[in-house]
Amino acid sequence: MAYIMELAKALKQEDLETRVRILKALMALKDHRATPSILEALDDVCLDVRRTAMRALSWIGDERVRPSFLEALRDDDFSYRFWAAIGLQKFGARASSKSGRQKGFFTPSLSSYLEKMEVEDIERVIIQVHS
Repeated sequence: MAYIMELAKALKQEDLETRVRILKALMALKDHRATPSILEALDDVCLDVRRTAMRALSWIGDERVRPSFLEALRDDDFSYRFWAAIGLQKFGARASSKSGRQKGFFTPSLSSYLEKMEVEDIERVIIQVHS
């Protein structure tokens, strides 16, 4: 699995599309060893890279990312906030299943966040999830 670390190092590439593709590959692999490199991508100057990094982190579900998710909820970009909320929801769902509580897709905090969304935002969510 040395290729995971090679992919993580390659996130320093100058080409935007290359960085986005690498993040998508790391997201699909769901390997926690890539988390530190993906966290660095949250500071990228390119919004697409930042969005993809947040999406990757939400899929990977590494507990070390929780503070970054909380901070991202204050970001101006909707997609960035959305993937942070999804990442936080996954932590809540895991805690619920471990404690024997009902496991659902939406935790109360995520539900209240989503209730504030505009219709256009919901449409963007659907597009994001299916892309």
